[in-house]
Amino acid sequence: MRQGYSDPGFVNEAKIGLNDLVRLSYRHADITLIGDGNHTKDDLFEHFGEPETAVALAESGVTQMFIEVQTKFQEHVDHLANGDIDKEQFIKDMLDDGFNANHRDDKETLGEIADIVKRANQAGIEVHCADLGNGVDEMVDAIVEKHFFEEGRYPNAVTQETVNVADKKSWDARLDDRGLAEFINDRVPEGEKAVVIYGYHHGSLFGDFEEHLREDLKSVKIDVHPSEGSFEASQRGLVELNDRAGTRLGEDAPDMIYIMSGFFTDGRVYTTGATSKELSDDIKENAESFKTSEKSDPPDVKPEENYAPQPDGAQSDPIKPM
Repeated sequence: MRQGYSDPGFVNEAKIGLNDLVRLSYRHADITLIGDGNHTKDDLFEHFGEPETAVALAESGVTQMFIEVQTKFQEHVDHLANGDIDKEQFIKDMLDDGFNANHRDDKETLGEIADIVKRANQAGIEVHCADLGNGVDEMVDAIVEKHFFEEGRYPNAVTQETVNVADKKSWDARLDDRGLAEFINDRVPEGEKAVVIYGYHHGSLFGDFEEHLREDLKSVKIDVHPSEGSFEASQRGLVELNDRAGTRLGEDAPDMIYIMSGFFTDGRVYTTGATSKELSDDIKENAESFKTSEKSDPPDVKPEENYAPQPDGAQSDPIKPM
């Protein structure tokens, strides 16, 4: 059995930029699941809105991108990608439609999503809002249960045990990624590749994601943490929740763990007990010399050119991979 996240079994360590690690991952997979290790920070969304990242994905053969935004917002993403609206209007429309970034600033997060959509569109990558909303109602119930317990309300009905039961029910529902896998299956054409940007708890249960992808879609998972401290805190929180509520978060370790050292161009990748021998050997032998991104200088496109609506819905000139 593969080692879980609370004991990931670090094997190798190598310096590499995240874009280069993503390029390397597509030597071994059709789907790369990027696990956001800290939902309270916008770093990862900001990175995927950079033109260099769009080039790295396009050069790796990626044509589809799936982000953890509820599916009901897809029409606004499509309007932005098609040039029907600009960035400012996109933010307004999303807020008017009830967008909530939860732990982050709504407007800042939406600005970064707009960057992702436009950069991806220029690189020939279609962006899909892929959050099916599973577990949301259960999460709300768990939050209310915890609030009542902490406030001492309904003492005969709300106890630590009922809080634990609600937590387990909510996480079991939220991390049921079979629907996400089917959603991806229906939208990735045969022979094409995709990137999935989601919270790192997703894809961390045995049989929850990769086993429900189409047979022709092989996946790898990279969990990305902004610092060693953030990574260690996430592990402590995961172990506490599992011990208290009987959840199974992290039982299936990611193929790689990436920890930033200030910038996404300056980080370290660790393989785990879940990493295949082929991928582990590739990282061990080639990661620190894998510098293909230096060969790809993205075009200098001014922000106002990226977001201005185009006449008759025309597209901006796409980024051309070098």
